[in-house]
Amino acid sequence: MAEYNAYQACAGEKVPATLIKCLDDFVSKYPNSTLLNYVYPLYYQAYSAQKNYLKMIDSADKLALSGTR
Repeated sequence: MAEYNAYQACAGEKVPATLIKCLDDFVSKYPNSTLLNYVYPLYYQAYSAQKNYLKMIDSADKLALSGTR
Protein backbone atom coordinates (compact mmCIF):
# COMPACT_ATOMS: atom_id res chain seq x y z
CA MET A 1 0.00 0.00 0.00
CA ALA A 2 2.89 2.39 0.74
CA GLU A 3 4.21 1.77 -2.75
CA TYR A 4 0.87 2.68 -4.33
CA ASN A 5 0.53 5.79 -2.14
CA ALA A 6 4.02 6.91 -3.17
CA TYR A 7 3.07 6.47 -6.82
CA GLN A 8 -0.17 8.42 -6.34
CA ALA A 9 1.73 11.27 -4.67
CA CYS A 10 3.96 11.50 -7.72
CA ALA A 11 1.10 11.17 -10.20
CA GLY A 12 -0.63 14.15 -8.60
CA GLU A 13 2.38 16.42 -9.02
CA LYS A 14 2.05 19.05 -11.76
CA VAL A 15 5.47 20.79 -11.72
CA PRO A 16 7.81 18.82 -14.04
CA ALA A 17 10.99 19.28 -11.98
CA THR A 18 9.24 18.26 -8.78
CA LEU A 19 7.60 15.32 -10.55
CA ILE A 20 10.96 14.05 -11.78
CA LYS A 21 12.42 14.25 -8.28
CA CYS A 22 9.41 12.40 -6.88
CA LEU A 23 9.68 9.71 -9.57
CA ASP A 24 13.42 9.34 -8.94
CA ASP A 25 12.68 8.77 -5.25
CA PHE A 26 9.98 6.23 -6.14
CA VAL A 27 12.26 4.27 -8.49
CA SER A 28 15.09 4.24 -5.94
CA LYS A 29 12.76 2.89 -3.23
CA TYR A 30 10.88 0.43 -5.45
CA PRO A 31 13.22 -0.60 -8.30
CA ASN A 32 11.23 -3.77 -9.10
CA SER A 33 7.76 -2.30 -8.74
CA THR A 34 4.98 -3.43 -11.04
CA LEU A 35 3.94 0.23 -11.11
CA LEU A 36 6.98 1.15 -13.21
CA ASN A 37 4.79 0.69 -16.29
CA TYR A 38 2.88 3.74 -15.02
CA VAL A 39 5.95 5.65 -13.80
CA TYR A 40 7.82 5.77 -17.11
CA PRO A 41 5.02 7.60 -18.95
CA LEU A 42 5.06 10.20 -16.17
CA TYR A 43 8.81 10.62 -16.70
CA TYR A 44 8.14 10.95 -20.43
CA GLN A 45 5.56 13.71 -19.89
CA ALA A 46 7.74 15.59 -17.41
CA TYR A 47 10.80 15.51 -19.65
CA SER A 48 8.66 16.52 -22.61
CA ALA A 49 7.41 19.56 -20.69
CA GLN A 50 11.03 20.49 -19.97
CA LYS A 51 11.97 19.90 -23.62
CA ASN A 52 14.61 17.41 -22.52
CA TYR A 53 14.23 15.13 -25.50
CA LEU A 54 17.15 12.83 -24.74
CA LYS A 55 15.68 11.92 -21.34
CA MET A 56 12.24 11.66 -22.94
CA ILE A 57 13.52 9.03 -25.37
CA ASP A 58 15.31 7.23 -22.55
CA SER A 59 12.01 7.03 -20.63
CA ALA A 60 10.22 5.66 -23.69
CA ASP A 61 12.94 3.03 -24.09
CA LYS A 62 12.63 1.98 -20.45
CA LEU A 63 8.88 1.67 -20.85
CA ALA A 64 9.31 -0.49 -23.95
CA LEU A 65 11.86 -2.70 -22.22
CA SER A 66 9.81 -3.04 -19.05
CA GLY A 67 7.16 -4.92 -21.02
CA THR A 68 9.70 -7.58 -22.04
CA ARG A 69 10.57 -8.72 -18.52
